[in-house]
Amino acid sequence: MAASAPLRIGIDASALAKKERTGVSRYVLSLVEALGAVDGEDRFTLCYRMSRLRRARWFHRVRRPNFRRRLFQEGFTPLLARSLDVFHGPDARVPRRLGRTPLVATVHDVFSLDSEKWADEGFREAKRRAYADLAARARFLLFVSSHSRDRFLEFHPVEADRVRVVPEGVDPGFGRVDPAAAAAARARLGVPPEYLLFVGQIAARKNAVRVLEALASLPPSTPPLVLAGPRKHGWEEVEAARRRLGLGEDRARFLGHVAEGDLAPLYAGARALLFPSLDEGFGLPVLEAFACGTPVLASTAGALPETAGGGALLVDPLSVEAIAAGIGRILEDPGLRAGLVAKGRRRAAEWTWEETARRTLAVYREAAR
Repeated sequence: MAASAPLRIGIDASALAKKERTGVSRYVLSLVEALGAVDGEDRFTLCYRMSRLRRARWFHRVRRPNFRRRLFQEGFTPLLARSLDVFHGPDARVPRRLGRTPLVATVHDVFSLDSEKWADEGFREAKRRAYADLAARARFLLFVSSHSRDRFLEFHPVEADRVRVVPEGVDPGFGRVDPAAAAAARARLGVPPEYLLFVGQIAARKNAVRVLEALASLPPSTPPLVLAGPRKHGWEEVEAARRRLGLGEDRARFLGHVAEGDLAPLYAGARALLFPSLDEGFGLPVLEAFACGTPVLASTAGALPETAGGGALLVDPLSVEAIAAGIGRILEDPGLRAGLVAKGRRRAAEWTWEETARRTLAVYREAAR
């Protein structure tokens, strides 16, 4: 291949084949759209696993002339390999039998290796196998934070020259929101004018039980908590805690999955985002809330201090008292709120998906050499 020839890049887009996109699927969507925006020369193939064919109505199309889509079957990929110069697995997984095609993989977090509390055994075993395979076969490993990189390397030491940290970005749709749009979103979702917000999976790792306990310890006049996210591993404990604490829907309301178009208005209307997670590989809701001008209470755990970069009020996620005190400070101290909003906006402005795409492209080119 001549040095100036366009690269032929394959990206496993299987994570996009779903109706409700959260977490990794939002990462893949934002990355491929940003790649289309910054690179009009290289040729991209969005590859969908054959097992996703029944979800074909949700296959994403990047409306650029240098993008196409195709199906592939795990284990039957020699033809795919001949049509590519590099292949990227953005969901910590790469297909076999790609011959000498250089492989790039993104690892988002390693919480499943840390504790059985965060995921069931089937999920954890699948991740263990996938991570060991990446350590053995990927030319480059991309991590969305230094925290994720360091935790991965504790389990799977690999050569330093195969590792890159490429953070996520903030979608342009998150920013200053017209008050009328925020009010309309509240009306659609049945959210009161004053509320605290929790965004993320309703799961043990997200620490929602302690958030509810902190809310219950505060005066009844405290704005209610709105929880936006799908039910995942450990959600039963969260619901049991809500009942145990006597928190009705007037104080703690579960919205379930919220469409991405409603997220920015939901952030913008909140008195604060509560995100004291027990472990995060990155913590994108923190940056999204920053961009919308919402104060954030986050935790000292995982990648959150790294992502927040001084823009959030950080608390010990294991202390209900610390979480409650942090909520009280944000609600009662106008100076603190104003400072958090200003620092958060500055922090969010540092992270764009276009920059993520450029840095990812640089890794593709290095791998192809």
